[in-house]
Amino acid sequence: MKRIRVTLLVLLIVSALASVGLIFYNVSCNAQLRSRFAPKAGAYPYAQAVEKNELDLDAVSACFPDDVALLAYDFRNTLEAPSAISFYADVKGEPVRTIEKGERIEFRTGDAAGRVFSFRGIETLPTDKPGWRLAKPFATAGGETEDALLYVKLDDLAPVAARWLKENPGAEKALQGLVRAQGLLPTKRNLCRYVLLFADRTLYSRGVFLSADLQRPVLTPASILCLTAAVLLLAAYLLVNRKVKGADGR
Repeated sequence: MKRIRVTLLVLLIVSALASVGLIFYNVSCNAQLRSRFAPKAGAYPYAQAVEKNELDLDAVSACFPDDVALLAYDFRNTLEAPSAISFYADVKGEPVRTIEKGERIEFRTGDAAGRVFSFRGIETLPTDKPGWRLAKPFATAGGETEDALLYVKLDDLAPVAARWLKENPGAEKALQGLVRAQGLLPTKRNLCRYVLLFADRTLYSRGVFLSADLQRPVLTPASILCLTAAVLLLAAYLLVNRKVKGADGR
C-alpha cells in the first residue's frame, strides 16, 4: 500500500507540473506575441474601424500585397459544407444567411476587383470580438454570391478548413512545416487555425492589428487533461494515504 502511495504521489507531482508548465508556456507565448507587435506609423486604423463597423475594404486590401498568399499552389477548391455555416449582421442577432450542411461551396473565390484577398468564404477578417470573423458568405456551386460583409463564428469555419485539408493532402503537407516554424505541433486543429488566421498573421506582421484570435488559449485540451489527471491522482492519493494511516494506527 505504501508503494502505491509513493507511486501516486510521483504521478501527481508530474501531472501537476505538466499542467502548470503548459499553462505557463501559453501565457508566455501570448506575452511575447503582444510584446513583439510593432504598430506601423501611418498604418490603417484597423482596430478603430472594426470597432465602429466602418471597415474600408480598399484600405484593408492594401495590407495584402501581391506576394502575400496562403499557399502558392492550386488545390481542389469546391467542396461540400461539412456542417451548417451561419452568417450574422450582428453578433447578438439571428443568422441572416445560412449555408446548409452538404451544400457545395467554393473554398476560396477570386475577387472581381483583382484584390489578392477577396474577403469571401475562408478569407475572413478578425474583429474586436474573439472567435468572431467578418467575411462575405461563401460562393455556392450554383454561382450565388452575396457581397455584404457579415459576422461568422470561427468555430463554424473550422470544419470547412478541416474538410479542405482532408481533400487536399498536398496542402496539408505543405502547411505542416509552416506550422512547425511557429513553434506549434502540426495537429489538425493547428493546421486549420493556420488556414483560418491568414489575415490575422498578415495584419500582425505589417503592424496593422493584433488579433485576439492569434493568441493561444490558456487552457488547452492537453493542459485540461493534465489538470484532470492531477485532481484524480490527488483524490486517489488522499484515499490511499488515509488507509495507510489507518493501518499504521491499528
